Amino acid sequence: MRTHAEVVQGIAGFVEANLGLLKSVTESWQPSDVLPDLTADGWPDQIRALRAVEITTQHLIRNGFDPRTGNDPYLGLIYTSFQERATKISHGNTARLANQCGDETLGKICAMVTGDESRHEEAYKRFVGKIVEEDPAEAVLAFARMMKTTVAMPARLMEDGETPDLYDRFAAVAQRIGVYTVRDYAEIIEHLVGCWGIAGLSGLTGEAAQAQDYLGGLAPRYRRLADRGDRPPSERAAPSFRWLFHRSA
Repeated sequence: MRTHAEVVQGIAGFVEANLGLLKSVTESWQPSDVLPDLTADGWPDQIRALRAVEITTQHLIRNGFDPRTGNDPYLGLIYTSFQERATKISHGNTARLANQCGDETLGKICAMVTGDESRHEEAYKRFVGKIVEEDPAEAVLAFARMMKTTVAMPARLMEDGETPDLYDRFAAVAQRIGVYTVRDYAEIIEHLVGCWGIAGLSGLTGEAAQAQDYLGGLAPRYRRLADRGDRPPSERAAPSFRWLFHRSA
């Protein structure tokens, strides 16, 4: 039986043929394309106000990130398929909220990121789809293994130097305002299960067949969890953030 690495090496030609999904360097946008003149009146104060965000970013770089994929290329590609779709959804929702609040520049930036993430997602999904064709049993087992550990977002270890539960606060606000929710998590699972034709795979036995059944019932489980979470929460103070001068969000 081929190893996961050998299967991935064997689809190198397929990967090469699908690299057209990526933009060239000259076509890629840069923040300077959409930001105003930062030397204009008022902007120096805004730049200084971003220091708290920069501190958080530096902490995150220091802390690093573990996607829980080890050295398994199947897990790595499944993770990126999920994560890129999640990022596409969250940036798309942020763009919508920014536009509703009248911040067209932020809306434009987030919309462009959404487009980038959509192309990345499509590439990774195609690569995993090819792996499912080549090695269905092992692909299904890897997919189930990834979902059983839950997909950790890259910002999971962020901190600002003074708020131990910063990510939990951030995630709670994202859930409450509709940027990224449990329903989104369920939608991504359902989308990937359908995209890779997991339910229609035939000939799976033993652990692979069990993994197939597990994946088929996973999205409904998260939707039921979302339904319980939609009930009115108990009264409690909204979390505050150093990024917002300790104002609540």
